[in-house]
Amino acid sequence: MLGAYHATRCVGFLRFLIQVPGAEAGRPAVIYNGESLKEGYVEAFGVDPQLRRRGIGTALQQHAAQLCRVAGCYQMRSRSPVTSTENYALKIAAGYVLHPSHENDSYYFLLRL
Repeated sequence: MLGAYHATRCVGFLRFLIQVPGAEAGRPAVIYNGESLKEGYVEAFGVDPQLRRRGIGTALQQHAAQLCRVAGCYQMRSRSPVTSTENYALKIAAGYVLHPSHENDSYYFLLRL
């Protein structure tokens, strides 16, 4: 869990975990160079609406990606509802690619590390 603070007030957060891609869907691990690929999966992300477009979300995303790189992750992945247009702009600017989710009304975003 990462947090961005202004004084003592939390103004942004990003909760992620490191997992084997597909494990949550019961799929077998992809083995590369003798090891299971790992990914950083963003479970929740938000910035105070009054403080958006100031680099807080970008900084949180970049810090999470760096932590995942250090942990040996192959990629970062997140899912966002189709209504999260501000999140889309941030992710696309950061280099993520997107794919519609067939499960619900959302998009998957992937960033190769």
